[in-house]
Amino acid sequence: MVLLVSHNCNGIRNIDKFKKYVSIMSEKNVDFMLFQETFWDDQLVQNVKHLYNGDIYHSDGTNNRQGVAILVKSNLCANVKQIYKDNNGRFLHLQFEYDDSIYNIMNVYAPNIVNEKADFFDFLNDYMKLFENTIIAGDWNTSLSGKDRCSRTVHKNDVSVKKLNDIMLNHNVYDIWRFRNPDKLVFSRKMVYNGELKQSRIDYFLLNRNLTFFVQSVYHFDTTISDHCFVEMKMNFEKIERGPGLWILNNTFLKNEEYISKIRNIIEEEKQSTLFNSEFLIWWDNLKYKIKKFSQVFGKRIQKEKNAEYFLLQNKLKRISERIALGEVIDVAQYENLKLDLSVYEEQKCKGAILRSKAFWATESDKCTKYFLQMEKQKQESHCIKELLNENNESVTNTEGILDTQYDFYNKLYSSVKTDDEVDYKILAKVMANRFKQVLCKIVSKCQSCCIPGRDIADTIANIRDVLDLIESEELEGYLLKMDQEKAFDKVGHTYLREVLKKFHGVMVSTLDSESSDPSSNLGGTKAFSAV
Repeated sequence: MVLLVSHNCNGIRNIDKFKKYVSIMSEKNVDFMLFQETFWDDQLVQNVKHLYNGDIYHSDGTNNRQGVAILVKSNLCANVKQIYKDNNGRFLHLQFEYDDSIYNIMNVYAPNIVNEKADFFDFLNDYMKLFENTIIAGDWNTSLSGKDRCSRTVHKNDVSVKKLNDIMLNHNVYDIWRFRNPDKLVFSRKMVYNGELKQSRIDYFLLNRNLTFFVQSVYHFDTTISDHCFVEMKMNFEKIERGPGLWILNNTFLKNEEYISKIRNIIEEEKQSTLFNSEFLIWWDNLKYKIKKFSQVFGKRIQKEKNAEYFLLQNKLKRISERIALGEVIDVAQYENLKLDLSVYEEQKCKGAILRSKAFWATESDKCTKYFLQMEKQKQESHCIKELLNENNESVTNTEGILDTQYDFYNKLYSSVKTDDEVDYKILAKVMANRFKQVLCKIVSKCQSCCIPGRDIADTIANIRDVLDLIESEELEGYLLKMDQEKAFDKVGHTYLREVLKKFHGVMVSTLDSESSDPSSNLGGTKAFSAV
């Protein structure tokens, strides 16, 4: 699956605005982001390129105006090369290789003035003769029919429209969204001006008809970042079967009261199993499996509800724009309120992308830390095994053959050994640590000052100094014993700790016994004190 998104960003020189776009691209898993009207220059690109995990190709206009750019996701960079860019920030051409096929991706930002626009389309008409498998998108500043304009703005069949139609005819490219939606009134640019909503569809994808089969969907999504919509096109070049991928728990569920209650019920039900006392590790694995299954079902339901809210907002915005296009009088404040609700949803999506990318960043200037947005997730195709060599050095490409070859290889590579419980040990250790840290200062002796909240490691040094001063001033007899321990935190009295743990559960007492059994220590000294 390859996702291409075209968007006029109305200038993107603001770093915070660029960071927000990067979060959206990560959230949507965008492979090719085609920006128009960037207002960039070489220096600005150098300043922001570390924020994006991929390559940035750009064509900049004079005086920081115009400008087009294509941002390519990192896992596709090796398959992409730049073919041409103009000097006016109007045109950029990349070639993309996928499964031995070459696709030409072109980003355009057409002028507003009719004569300049006609000259630009003449250039495109000549340039495109050299290439096939063309995908060309951007802000055309041209509507193709009256359906692409609101009733308050008029479609004009001027010379630039005729030039654009010539391009479509000569190179067998067409507006795929309009072809699939012949009667819909959807607009890509919406701007409130003098209390009136002006709308037009001037942002669209044109592509060769022979690529139609690969296009899964084309959608317009409203956003509050610009007065232009995101125009998204998904193309599926995938030829192999894919598995379900890796599941990871969404830890925001841990703040959901319903989820917490259900998990507690699952745990209590499982504790009635005979395995709880007889085969604890098997019981533990079964519990994790049931929690995983419930979490997957719960997560799908929550995501469906969120998606329903999002698409409801999108549909309301589209209905309002359609009604205005048909001449109906609508309160523009209603439209603005829906845009505000949409901005809240977009902000939540951005925060989710930031969290999943393990980044420390916020769009608000007073909360900004240094932001290094790593790739949230690799495209699933990059994790797919498309071909393996079997024992006979023969190429295997079908799914069942790959699975069999993989099984045979690892079956011989590894012998049957006892299951490694290291992961569960770390989980249990973390759980116990989180419980203990609330009462740690009450359990650990005051002589242990390191890593205890409210205590300072310098306190121990000060205590030793005071004791030595006291011995010296009072002329007392005393000895200083310096010990280098293998374990830094073994000063807790196990007898006392065991009594504390009895308040938790018997399993925790047995865990302490297993971890504290068979202790060892070494003592070292000077000439007057021999090693023991």
